[in-house]
Amino acid sequence: MRVIAFDDENMRLVRDLLEKSGCDYEVFSGTRLVAVDVPPHVSYKLFYEKIDPLCANEVIEVEESCIQHVGM
Repeated sequence: MRVIAFDDENMRLVRDLLEKSGCDYEVFSGTRLVAVDVPPHVSYKLFYEKIDPLCANEVIEVEESCIQHVGM
């Protein structure tokens, strides 16, 4: 998954959410673009339920790439 935050405050929200969810991530230097790995022990469904409101409110944009979680 890739996430882009539209400002610095929302970038902090994204980082906090990722860390609290147990996801691994990497921020591309000098940008608000984040590569996210949702590991197998993290429920993708529950994680997405947390991040979806940020998308709905146009705080972030999400691009899903390769989903490897069972049941998705």
